[in-house]
Parts: sequence; structure tokens; C-alpha cells
Amino acid sequence: MKFRRIGQETEYAIRFTPLEDGGRPGNAAIYRALRDAVGEVVHTAPGSRAEPNQQFFTENGGAFYYEFLPHAYQGGLIEGATPECHGPGELLLYQRAQESLLIRAIPLAESSLADDGWPGSIGLIKNCRDAEGHTYGAQENYEAEVASGVGLFALRAVAALSLVLGAAVTLFSLVFAIVLFLPFFVLMGLVAGVVSEWDEASLARSSWRRRVRAGMKRWIDQDDPHALDEFFCLVDYRLIFPFMFVALIPYNLAFRVLAFPRQRRSMEGFLVSRVIVSGAGCLPEGGTFALSEKGVAVRSVSRWLPTPSSRSIFDNSNALKSLMTANLNLMLLRTEALRSVFSRRQRLQLGLSDSNRCQVAEFLKTGTALLVLEMAEAGKLDDAPRLLDPVKALRTLVSDPALKAGVEVKGGGRMSGLDLQRFYLERARRYLEESSSVVEEHREVVRIWSEVLEALERDPGELVGRVDWVSKRYLLETSGRGLSQDSLKKIDIAYHELGSGYFELLEREGIAPIMVGFEEIERAVSEPPSPGSARLRSQVIREVSFEGQRAKISWSSAEIGGFFRRRRISFDGE
Repeated sequence: MKFRRIGQETEYAIRFTPLEDGGRPGNAAIYRALRDAVGEVVHTAPGSRAEPNQQFFTENGGAFYYEFLPHAYQGGLIEGATPECHGPGELLLYQRAQESLLIRAIPLAESSLADDGWPGSIGLIKNCRDAEGHTYGAQENYEAEVASGVGLFALRAVAALSLVLGAAVTLFSLVFAIVLFLPFFVLMGLVAGVVSEWDEASLARSSWRRRVRAGMKRWIDQDDPHALDEFFCLVDYRLIFPFMFVALIPYNLAFRVLAFPRQRRSMEGFLVSRVIVSGAGCLPEGGTFALSEKGVAVRSVSRWLPTPSSRSIFDNSNALKSLMTANLNLMLLRTEALRSVFSRRQRLQLGLSDSNRCQVAEFLKTGTALLVLEMAEAGKLDDAPRLLDPVKALRTLVSDPALKAGVEVKGGGRMSGLDLQRFYLERARRYLEESSSVVEEHREVVRIWSEVLEALERDPGELVGRVDWVSKRYLLETSGRGLSQDSLKKIDIAYHELGSGYFELLEREGIAPIMVGFEEIERAVSEPPSPGSARLRSQVIREVSFEGQRAKISWSSAEIGGFFRRRRISFDGE
């Protein structure tokens, strides 16, 4: 049986606690300190998205980014992406390796920041929702057939038209930005020249001159070497992004209608009800416990806009990013990025995915999704229950820790989250019995899946350390009794902190089962997963690191050498 590639992207919130009464650096500076620290632990190489996301790849084939909103550059998150894996156990291993690498890098980054005048402690929080209600977190990616027949032809045709439209819009927006800002930069240079001639005596007599000189020093003298990054990100967001969004509308609509139709139809009820197994639990505004951090923020089945507030069950943001990347590459007369846009097999991205700390929950989250996806593509779930209103059903299920609430299904009747999960579990059992070639790991998924559903029906408390929402509710009820809402929220967030959070206490006490051990994780920090793209990428990263060569790495290829002596290595040959 051919294995499909799967992966996970995880966003980590950044906590910085200054020593005594010291100040706090921006999150971009903390990310750079962690990036350099990771480079001291393992071999790394810069990514093709080096600016403005400051992407870099590590020698196990994974990557890190600085994920931020253009209008809030200093308030970003660290995003880690696992290398391409071929099963839930392998993905769990490389997710834990990513976390282990970050934990090892934290003391080095703290030392670096202290040398720069920012003494304090760094914390990385693997959750999906902060105290203000901002949502971020994990996304799962599964290789799948995007469409077939007429649907595939139509999707490719719209993609081609969007590329033409995008090229025109990109040219227009660039010219518009240049015409608008070139006079500004010329004036800024002239003012800077005048400012440099002022003496301190005149400065002392003029408050507006002090302000002008301070501004010029920031922009021209580069007192803050990353100020221009922040400025151009804001320009891109305010001026260029609106034009690009217009160009993406046709492809976005086509992708929502034509991409992964059978998979989305068959998996909808499974994903909405999966929160009873994989939900991380949270205390949203109002104080009522919910099963899923992501679930309380979902607004649609498929994503409408590539903006943080547009949360969905199925996420098409990576497809839109691939189209934009292909568009920009075509402007440079490069065509390699077109493959991801026109390929029959693309990434099915799941936006409804919590960031798990429990290894059992994380294994089940991806293991059950992978098995259900295979059944959907094999036509074994064409009669799966269809929810009358998936978003309303999700809200009902995430707000019901008792697991008794029912949701309406098409054709009449109601089903609980447990009912829906049992339907998919029974179909999985039948599928494995009838299949001539079975991945042995699927049998392990079904076994653990069955045990967890039985415990949820019998007494969810049996799953402390195995299911995150159960574990977090246990901590809130035992350690948080009588505390204020703010204090309870601190416990909620502290559960997720890497290395020192409340979940680590459960693991150290032996309450949380360990499915991948310390020695396995340590090897995975520097070694790639099973043969394929990640292994070749890892080999290239090690070679360029040892030889000191210039290189830019992407998920699909590496470019080595300077502009005139550049060679390209493709990773798409598996």
C-alpha cells in the first residue's frame, strides 16, 4: 500500500517575563534569538520565505517561521512545521521532536537576549487561544486527490485564469506602491541629510526637530535594523494585499466548490465530532468550559478569507498561498511552483485541529483522520451522516462536556458526538476486515479509538492524561476550586507551556502515557523520517551546512550557490 504524506503546523505563543523591572523585546526579536539558538543545536539552512517570515529549515527536514499579522509585526507567533511523515506514530514522534528542540533552544536564546540588554525568561505555549480570545494553533495536512474528471479540469482552468489576473494585479500594485512611496523615500533622504548637519544646541531648542531626527535615525541610520521589515509588511498589507485578494476570489470560490468534494462530504460529521477525542479544552469568555479551543472560533465549513478571523473546518489558505507563490515566481520567469497548483494530489488542510499535549490524543487525532480519509477516497463513506448545520453542530458539541447533546442530521433524527464517532469507528473496523492490504498501525488506531470512546461513555475521568480536555478540566476542578476567572484562565494557559506546564506534571507522575520515548525523540531532532522528500531535504541541509555554501530551501526544492552559479535540487521525486 502506498503511504500518503501527512504533516502538521503548530503555532506557539510567546511568553517573556523580564527580570526585575526590565523591559520586554518584541516577539520578532525573541524569534530571532530562538532561531539562532536552534542553529546551535542542529544544522539549519534559510528558507525561500526568509523575508519577511524569517523561515528556516532544520536538519530533520522540518521548518520554523515567524507568523505575524502585518499590522502587528512585533506580536507574532512561532510556527513549527513537521517534516513530511507517513503515519500517525511518525507524525507524533516528529511533533514531539519539534517541541524538544525548542525546549533545548530556550536557555540559549535567553542568554543571547540578556547579552542584548533583555534579561528574562522565555516560555512557549502550545495552545490555540490566548486570554484575549485570539485564535491560532495547529493545522493538519494530508496528501489527497484534489479532484478528478471535469472537476479537476475546471479547477485547473480557473487556476490558470487566476494566475493571469494575479500577474496583472501584481504589476499594477507594485507600480502603484513605487509611485506612491518613491517621493516619500527621496524626501526622507533629503531630510536625513539636513538633520545630520544640526548641532545639539539647536536640537535642544526644538522639540519637533528632536522628533524628526529620532525618526530619521530609526529609518536611515538603522538604529533598529528590522524597522524596514515592519514598515514594508504594513505597506504590503494595506496596499498590495487588497489587490491580490481580488485576484484570488475566482480561485478561492472554485476551490471551495471543486476541491476534495468526496473527502469533505464524507469527513464532515467525523471532524465535527472528533472534538470529543482530540479537543484541548478551554475557558472562553463567559467562563463555561468548552471541549475545543479551535471549535469555539470556527465560523464556516470552508474558509472564505485568508485572514485570522476566518476560521473554518476545512482550510484552503495553503492553496491560496501556493497560487500567490506561483504568481510571484512567474513574474521572475520561474515555473517550479506551478506543480503545487496544478497537481492532482494536493494538501487537504484541516483548520479544526487543536494543539494537543497528550500523546494519546495527538496520535488519535491524526490516526483516525488518516483512516477516515482513506475510507472516504475508497468510497466506503458515501452514506456517512450529513449534518444539517455543521457549524451549529460543532458549537453544540464543544459546549457539552457531558457528551449528551444531539445534533441534527440530514434526513431527520439527531446524533450525539459519541454516536457519530461510533459510526466511523464501526466503518473503520469493517474496512480493515475487508481490505486485502492493511497498514498495521491502522489496527492500533482502531484499538485505542475504541478504548477511548468506551471510557468517554462510561466515565471521562478515566482518560486524565490521555485526552486533553478531560485532563484540563480535572486540573481546573481540583487546583482551581474557588479561584477567580482570571486565575482559572492562567491555569488553562499554563497547561500548555512547553517544558514547565501543568501537563508535564501529569507526564512526570506517570499519569499521561508516553507513546514515543526520550531516545526516539532525541534521534528525531536531527534525523529525518522515512524515505522521501524530507530525507533528501535533510541531506542537502547537512551538506550546505558543512561546506558553508549559500542555499535557500523550500518544501519542494533547494537552490544552492550564487545568482550566476546556481543549481537546483528537486525534492518532489518520491
